[in-house]
Amino acid sequence: MKKSLSSNAFSALRWNYLGLMARSASSLIIGIVLARLLGPKPFGEVAVALLVLGLAGQVADAGFGAALVQAPELSPKQIRVSFTVQMLAALALMGLTVVAAPWVALSFHDAAIRPVLYAIAPLFVLQALGQTSTGLLKRKLAFRAVQTAQVSSYLVGYLFVGIPAAYLGWGALSLVAAQLVQALTYSAQVYLRVRHSLVPSLDRSGAALAGYGGKVTGTNLANWSISNLDNAVVGSSFGSVALGLYSRAFNLASSLGDGITGSLQQVLFSGYSRAQGRTEVLRRTYLASIAFVAVVMFPAFWSLAACGKTVMVGLFGPKWSDAAPLFVPLALAMPVHAVMGLSGPVLWATNRVQQELRLQLLTLVVAAVAFGITTRLSVVALAWAVLVVYGFRCWVMSRRVLGVIGANWGDLLRVSKGAIGIAAVASLALSVTNRLLIGRGIRPAWSLCALVVMGFCVWLAGIIGAAARVLPPELVEVGARVSENLPAVVRRFIDRAAARQQYRHMGVRIPGVVAD
Repeated sequence: MKKSLSSNAFSALRWNYLGLMARSASSLIIGIVLARLLGPKPFGEVAVALLVLGLAGQVADAGFGAALVQAPELSPKQIRVSFTVQMLAALALMGLTVVAAPWVALSFHDAAIRPVLYAIAPLFVLQALGQTSTGLLKRKLAFRAVQTAQVSSYLVGYLFVGIPAAYLGWGALSLVAAQLVQALTYSAQVYLRVRHSLVPSLDRSGAALAGYGGKVTGTNLANWSISNLDNAVVGSSFGSVALGLYSRAFNLASSLGDGITGSLQQVLFSGYSRAQGRTEVLRRTYLASIAFVAVVMFPAFWSLAACGKTVMVGLFGPKWSDAAPLFVPLALAMPVHAVMGLSGPVLWATNRVQQELRLQLLTLVVAAVAFGITTRLSVVALAWAVLVVYGFRCWVMSRRVLGVIGANWGDLLRVSKGAIGIAAVASLALSVTNRLLIGRGIRPAWSLCALVVMGFCVWLAGIIGAAARVLPPELVEVGARVSENLPAVVRRFIDRAAARQQYRHMGVRIPGVVAD
């Protein structure tokens, strides 16, 4: 029997989050080891190299990865065109990176950046080898294969190459070696999952993909610029050590947030693309996804911000204590960033990429002004400016999507206010407890363990004790539709929540979120 769209989407989302948990756990542990072995400066040098590669990488894909997912029909020739364009772009960008390396090192006032860029330049080609296969896997909602490849390649690259190289004194090059091995391992795995022709082609049939991909590329460039302009300003104005501190704080805050949102974005984009023209489906699914992200991220990140120094020192050691004031505003920015991120799949799936591009360019102007002003003050001031910029971007993007799906700000507040309430209680409780633990002289690492356990208990108590206020009908309906795939205890909880909400609606069943 053919599976429903909701069942396929949930299966994809489940594998995405299983992969997220595995990657988050492994990257946190490995990141702690590397941070303690290397210190801030090597992370700052590699952060500069990743800025260059990240910018060029937005061009390298040419938007074909998203176009492969969104296209209603796809031919073998179009797949060949996609692979050809991505490989040609990767080769060109590898050469440009080598040529630009001396200038980049001069701009960031650190000669050690040049050999790092020379060594990492082949990453473009290694990544391009797997981009087309990745797009084809996502098109089929085969996220189990994608996540398996991501987790295993990360472990191979960092556990078996990065850590030994750092221990042997390779410095920044240990991180470069780990990245190269990870990219090669990942591309090999996804290609073996979805083998496609490697024969080059620039057939005209690829024009449709290129048209859509061009708009995606412009939007990705704007998004990337907003997310990385702060790193560029910190590195050029304050040096590699400051950038190392800032990038570690930012990456710690963003890794979990981007993992939760990114996993959901991929599944939503694929699902929305298959459900084009069904506005009610888009509206209810969007509101359900907002509720889910809010109930997970607001309590978690407000609590992390309330204990910023304990988090940084407890994880990475005393040499990273200067990153604590940076971590607080960046942690507060992540839930706002996550809510904004759920707007993209709606606009992309409904072929409104150009509208998002205009909004992102407006945000980029606001970011440039804000960062230009705060860089005259301090790195900490710039970190708070990031929170302001992310708030502005969330407002303009959400406003546009609400118009597309026929919802309003009242709907957005209704599905997220319960989560915000839990976040306020949890962050206050953890802040008070953290001060008590510090006063008693307990080591940061042990304090952090106690705070994590306490935060989870407060969050769980809020979910169970105030389910009617925290879980809106849209989210409960999604859970009810896929409850057979959930653990028994979760299934019973969702069934009770659905029954209570049906009773509150005078016995009228709530319409489905994703139609079968």
